[in-house]
Amino acid sequence: MRGILGSSEQSPGVWALRTAELPGGRFELVALISGHHPDGAVVGPGPDRAGFQGAIELLTVRLDGFRRPLVAIAPWATPEAPGLWFVEADASTPDRSMHSLVAFGTEHHANGTIIPNAAFFTLPVRSDQQLAALRWDTTTGEIDQIYVAPDVRDRGVAKKMIIVGGAYHVHRGWEGKIHVGGRRSDTVEEMLVGRSPLRVTPRTERTVIIDPLTGERAE
Repeated sequence: MRGILGSSEQSPGVWALRTAELPGGRFELVALISGHHPDGAVVGPGPDRAGFQGAIELLTVRLDGFRRPLVAIAPWATPEAPGLWFVEADASTPDRSMHSLVAFGTEHHANGTIIPNAAFFTLPVRSDQQLAALRWDTTTGEIDQIYVAPDVRDRGVAKKMIIVGGAYHVHRGWEGKIHVGGRRSDTVEEMLVGRSPLRVTPRTERTVIIDPLTGERAE
């Protein structure tokens, strides 16, 4: 199966069907792989899911019992990745509207749960227990930085982060689609070899990965 940043073979893209509108301009949704719409398209609410015969379901975004986003990814999409829950936070700079997701693998929340930054500080979890982090531009969807802890690299965590980030981006009603821009590190460049060009732009600048905890180079 192919998902976001999947095989380089020609394949249908991933598009989102909004299934319900929520307060604050947010949406529940299902992400589908098919040729019914272009990669990154967002449709609905309105169309019936049953009308897209042959579409493969990549994920759903629903609210849990505490009204928090819950991203449920199809098991085949990231089979080796550990269960992760996420802390979302505004990461804007004076000149860019940015957002971040930080991933943890403890048992404090169910796999796929996204909590606000303020809720994290009520948990007995340390910041240095994070397993991965993603930061992107909310106006374009361009990924600014991705970090994966050394202990869980080569387990599909980066792909899972991008999938969840893309789902959260659509859930928030933001424009554009999550994609890898031209500024990227050697590690990310190696990860992209053989990947689909649908979400990858040509490399324009070499960057380095910075550990979000220490501020030091992490590769």
